Amino acid sequence: MFQAAVAGLKPAEFWALTPRELETYLRGFNERLELERDFLAEQTLPLVNVHVPRGKPKVSMRHLRPKRGKKKLEEAEDIESGVAEVLGGVSMREKVEIARRRWDAKEERVYWKSDEGRRLRAVIAGDEE
Repeated sequence: MFQAAVAGLKPAEFWALTPRELETYLRGFNERLELERDFLAEQTLPLVNVHVPRGKPKVSMRHLRPKRGKKKLEEAEDIESGVAEVLGGVSMREKVEIARRRWDAKEERVYWKSDEGRRLRAVIAGDEE
């Protein structure tokens, strides 16, 4: 029902459709969204390519429009990593990984400063059993 509402169907229209009609309607809606994304990507290319340093390859539709059939999150990551690769930046996936590693390192430092961490360190060192 939520997808139908997003696609612009009113509740009465939704309930009047058969499952096959609804599926066809939603496929058409998704196809229209794909075409709009392609159009926006084509309009964005010149704006992005203006900022690409000389000597670096220009951003292409391949970077902005990943292969069909991937999940939305993977698509977003592919687009971002493709643009970051061309512009020489760090993708969001890499930023998240860096932040996760920093968090893990901080948590480890906090743990070893705690009473439990000190006791474990003493046991490992053989001072206390």
